Amino acid sequence: MTGDGFSVEVDELRRVATDKLPMAITDLEVAGGYVGDTLSMSANAFASGSDVTDVLNGVTTAWTEVFAQVFRDIKDNRDNLDLARQAVLEIVERYRYADGQV
Repeated sequence: MTGDGFSVEVDELRRVATDKLPMAITDLEVAGGYVGDTLSMSANAFASGSDVTDVLNGVTTAWTEVFAQVFRDIKDNRDNLDLARQAVLEIVERYRYADGQV
């Protein structure tokens, strides 16, 4: 679409929305799986039968809270990328309509 010196490659925008953003979403989901695996493998990392158990319990709590925040961040980023994907598709349709392609 062109007009007033501005141009948009709607096919490229559509490719971003249908190819690139879904790949980024998948990458975030994979990263979330790795984070989950790490949390599972580290479940007993701070366990101890010694006198430092109380200290280690504090570390375990902090560790779990950090991982919970990372999971929330990954989910939020995934959701935001999906919303961006939907928005780009809507933009493509509006450009096509404005250009008389629909």
